[in-house]
Amino acid sequence: MKINKESEITDGIKKFFKSYIGKTIGFIFILFFNISFFIVINFYTKYIPFTTDEIKRWLIFANISIFISILAQFLLVFLRGNLYRMPVEIIQDIGSLFSTAALRIIYPFNFSSRKWLDWMENIEFLDRVEERFQSANVNFWVKFSLLLVIIIICLGILIKVIKFITVIIRKI
Repeated sequence: MKINKESEITDGIKKFFKSYIGKTIGFIFILFFNISFFIVINFYTKYIPFTTDEIKRWLIFANISIFISILAQFLLVFLRGNLYRMPVEIIQDIGSLFSTAALRIIYPFNFSSRKWLDWMENIEFLDRVEERFQSANVNFWVKFSLLLVIIIICLGILIKVIKFITVIIRKI
């Protein structure tokens, strides 16, 4: 009997991440990312050349979303079964939705600012950056992309709510 090493490795990885220790390590990575993101957006946004002073208004929503994410991930490590996990995931997605919607509404970016263009001109492989950014209308496409992300998050929430309702109905 020939053993397929690739499938053994894949099965081992799947078992690891379904296990308690795999979830714990995943939680540690997510926690590290959330804390890193929290530090960057709260302390280093003034160094990002395309942000405006409006970023401070959005930081409240971002910080709440990060806090919800950390709390949700902590709970998900210990919760077993879809009946308990799904509401936590839905709440986490709603936090992401509000943060993304606030980012789209407040829109603390200005890609046509002189500061941004000067920064981009320092990158050697870009020629005539100012002309490219004016013609590309970057602000429009960023706003449009944020709108698409909001729609995708809403669809994800809707799907999770429907799945949660079906789990509740099956338990009855």
